Amino acid sequence: MSSEVNESTPWHRKFTSVPDDDVRKTTGYSYAPATARDGGDWRFQVAEFAKGAAEMSVEFGKGVRDVLKQSILRDDSVIMRKFVPPCAKILRRLRFLNQYLPEDRDPVLAWSVIACVCFFAIAAVIINTNQTTPPLVKNMKIHPTSASIILLPDARRLAYQEQGVRADQARYSMILPHSFLSSRLAGIPGIKGSLLEEFGVRLVTYDLPGFGESDPHPDRDLESSAMDMLHLSYAVNFTGKFWVVGYSGGSMHAWAALRYIPDRLAGAIMVAPMVNPYEPRLTKEERRAIWGKWTTEKRMMYFLARKFPKLLAYLYRRSFLSGNHGQIDTWLSFSLGKRDRALIEDQIFKEFWQRDVEESVRQANVKPFIEEAVLQVSDWGFSVADLKAHTRYNRGKGILLWLKSFYSRKEEILNGFLGPIHIWQGAEDKLIPPSMSDFVHRVLPDVMLHKLPYEGHFTYFYFCDECHRQMFTIVYGNPQGPLAPNVDNITIKDDAEENAQRRGGNKEQSWIEKPDSNRSERPSKSHSTSVGSSNPTTEAVTDRLNALSFTERNKQPNGSLPSVQFGSIHVPVQGQEAVWKPKSYGTVSGAKPVEVDKAPVNQTVGLGYATQTASDGKQNAALSKLFGGSLLENFTVDNSTYSSAQVRATFYPKFENEKSDQEVRTRMIEMVSKGLATLEVSLKHSGSLFMYAGHEGGAYAKNSYGNVYTAVGVFVLGRVFHEAWGSQASKKQAEFNEFLELNRMCISMELVTAVLGDHGQRPREDYVVVTAVTELGVGKPRFYSTPDIIAFCRKWRLPTNHVWLFSTRKSVMSFFAAYDALCEEGTATPVSKALDEVADISVPASKDHVKVQGEILEGLVARMVSHESSIHMEQVLRDYPPAPSEGADHQLGPSLREICAANRTDEKQQIKALLESVGTSFCPNYLDWFGNEASDSHSRNADRSVLSKFLQAHPADFSTMKLQVGCFLIQLIY
Repeated sequence: MSSEVNESTPWHRKFTSVPDDDVRKTTGYSYAPATARDGGDWRFQVAEFAKGAAEMSVEFGKGVRDVLKQSILRDDSVIMRKFVPPCAKILRRLRFLNQYLPEDRDPVLAWSVIACVCFFAIAAVIINTNQTTPPLVKNMKIHPTSASIILLPDARRLAYQEQGVRADQARYSMILPHSFLSSRLAGIPGIKGSLLEEFGVRLVTYDLPGFGESDPHPDRDLESSAMDMLHLSYAVNFTGKFWVVGYSGGSMHAWAALRYIPDRLAGAIMVAPMVNPYEPRLTKEERRAIWGKWTTEKRMMYFLARKFPKLLAYLYRRSFLSGNHGQIDTWLSFSLGKRDRALIEDQIFKEFWQRDVEESVRQANVKPFIEEAVLQVSDWGFSVADLKAHTRYNRGKGILLWLKSFYSRKEEILNGFLGPIHIWQGAEDKLIPPSMSDFVHRVLPDVMLHKLPYEGHFTYFYFCDECHRQMFTIVYGNPQGPLAPNVDNITIKDDAEENAQRRGGNKEQSWIEKPDSNRSERPSKSHSTSVGSSNPTTEAVTDRLNALSFTERNKQPNGSLPSVQFGSIHVPVQGQEAVWKPKSYGTVSGAKPVEVDKAPVNQTVGLGYATQTASDGKQNAALSKLFGGSLLENFTVDNSTYSSAQVRATFYPKFENEKSDQEVRTRMIEMVSKGLATLEVSLKHSGSLFMYAGHEGGAYAKNSYGNVYTAVGVFVLGRVFHEAWGSQASKKQAEFNEFLELNRMCISMELVTAVLGDHGQRPREDYVVVTAVTELGVGKPRFYSTPDIIAFCRKWRLPTNHVWLFSTRKSVMSFFAAYDALCEEGTATPVSKALDEVADISVPASKDHVKVQGEILEGLVARMVSHESSIHMEQVLRDYPPAPSEGADHQLGPSLREICAANRTDEKQQIKALLESVGTSFCPNYLDWFGNEASDSHSRNADRSVLSKFLQAHPADFSTMKLQVGCFLIQLIY
């Protein structure tokens, strides 16, 4: 038994061994068919299962029929009693239709077939599965094309429209992507051209892909939308940064621009901005407040767009793609407040809305509208919270970079959008609930949220002149009008007449006589007096100088020039065009008057660099008489002692911050954000101030001239010309000096050399960098702007500094963030690299700071300049490209360090060797450094003594006091 029990025989073998012929004969089934035994064909199993299910269904149907016959279809049932007689009556009346049926057809079967066909025909009419859109009929019209077209890099056409001022007069530029079921024609609805012109605004609106006259995009997303905006800004010649405007659903594309092209944006203006309703950072309360404001139909539309977007085609074709105009709230499935309802019932709004919709559905293509709806609720690829400014550390990828980050300095990258973002949100808005703007303000605390208590979705943005003005005033400040045409043009003229016109045309500043009826005329005599005595000549000079005032007059033709004679000195007054030379007037006890100078009045002598010619012998002899013997010892100063001079060195006025650094920083950011100014930053080189006014105007350094600093500066400047111009250096040096003299200019430079000491790191090369250019003109000097300096230097191939311009709030805040991070231990390379990344415009220096001076950076110089400086700089960079160095490979002779090392024991010999190496173009004589040794001329100490004594006087009249102040400046230069 045990063996039989343990024996494992397959169950199908047992069944196959039992003959059952009766079963096979009656049913035709076999429990072991050949296909099953050979391999278990699954198709056979499926077929058998289907047959069994069909038989069961037939039997189930028969059972249901029997139940109906026994319960419902009985003659005594309630249904049969109520419905059979009326139906029989109707069938008897319709029996005449049977004559139209074929004679060999059962009427019941025929009418059943006809009923089924009618049912499916009606269903096909109701549910149109054809993807082609029916033609637009009834009220909707197709208008002629009117848009401007640009061709994008992917060969798509983009339609746009411009409003406001011209491109060359635009103070602010704006791009506006339209909302759902809209077009470029919407823009800012109802905005007046006079308002755009008043604020100098240029507004550009465009059709989204597939809307209006723009071609569809095959793979559309928010990043491609931002790229379209970027290409459009370049195509319409937005040279600077522009503002992006987002309204309702169009704000989705504005958020994308802030995310993907932040460097091109100056800021954002949002009105009722939309965020993704499925944003994961929404809290439960925010999500409940947003979805609770929407109607059931609106929630269903968002659900379909997210889960079943293809079903939207049926709904859209029954609404705005049907060819008929309708109500906006019905089409877009949302409710309206009282003020919004009143606005959309207005005839002006209806006409504007209908025209905008007609342009939006011009192509009768449902796909762009489905794409737009899907973009609103799908993953944007970023979150609005990502726009918050934050610092990210770039550690790179890989195990080695990860390990290196633990012991090396982390590379900081500033992410997010730093520009201003303004949001206007109506409290009665039911389409874009206020909770969306509250969410944006929560994740972006720097956003400026303007809540409108009684406004809806349309009332603040559509046809509201006061609302539009209020928005522009908040964003742009007070209206300043459009820019003047061609404001960025720059010209540097070589002709003397043109330079004279640039300094004021035919008008110049001069001293003229004040009218004074009470002052009596006094005779003028020529003789000297004792100390403290008064004479008519002195009084005449004093009165004459008191009568001088500074004003503007038209240039007089050559003619008689009135003057006041003091001794043998003629003092030029009103109408005289001569340039004064330094003269000294003194009162000497017991001495005869001495003729100090007999040079012509039209001969120019720049103070600090006394130009000497072949006719200077008489002057030197006269000076010898003045300062020779015991004359200087007996020199005294009284109220009648006068001196006149001309200073050819000019300085920027020094200043101290009146407020704290944080207040100054805040003020800078505010001015740049409002478009009132631009922040300019440059490198501070570790050198000495060196000024050059031409070979006749003088060289100045260390508040003096004729010293080793000026000699080194002239040598280095001459070497710059040799490196830049090569074989043409001598010719260009002469032209440069002539240009400076003709235009009365002074060049300020930072002189960096190893022979004059260093500030912590020995410079690797000896060089100069131009920091200021001044036209002295007649009267107040005119300092060149930085773009003018760069244009001037590139014309003459002079070295320029590294300059960065920050013209937006984002870039300015980035600069200060970089400064805070690098101010303690930043060196030249990381500082320059950081500023290059965040600056709006970066102009590299002619000489790399690291190569010529080293990594140690003395500091940065930041100042506020004109708001148009960026435009001016871009124009200069286009018109004046960097020139090549033609003398880089030429033999330049001994270097500065070699000359100074060979003559280190004698400073005078050092100066002489440097000047000999420069040549006659920059140093025609050595009088400025050594005087006239052959004629035994006076020393500089003698002049300094005279001026020192003069400055000790206490003048009684205002004219002498002004002269004393001027002489104090003279002493500084000496």
